[in-house]
Amino acid sequence: PPAKTASRATLIYEVWDQKLRKVQIKVNRAIPLGEWTHILIAAKNSDAMRPDLNVIINGNIVFTQEQAYLPQAKITSHNYFGKSNWANDFSDYELRDELFKGAIFDFRMYSSVVSESKGKRILQWGLGKLGLDNSYASTTS
Repeated sequence: PPAKTASRATLIYEVWDQKLRKVQIKVNRAIPLGEWTHILIAAKNSDAMRPDLNVIINGNIVFTQEQAYLPQAKITSHNYFGKSNWANDFSDYELRDELFKGAIFDFRMYSSVVSESKGKRILQWGLGKLGLDNSYASTTS
């Protein structure tokens, strides 16, 4: 059957080492469509090789990947946002790969652990810069 109109998108985060995928985090129906959404993927501990990673959406931890991987190369290539090497616009599957359709505000990368309190400060800062109500984060998940 044809796919229904989705109201939420799947978040996929991957780290590759050359041609080997080291980690894939996939959180189905994690991102509400048509709404501003704050996404933070942060190391939970300071393990340089295999830290636990938290996926935090609108201030709420929605998934933790234990012993994940971080990119190990100083210089990386094929760093994509909203693009998939396997996108197929003709698939009838609900969770098919699609291109990102939206806007990105305030992309950051850190070389240290991002604490829960720092994550909440970043979220509140973004809400303020965008003129959104600060209660947005606590009422959306």
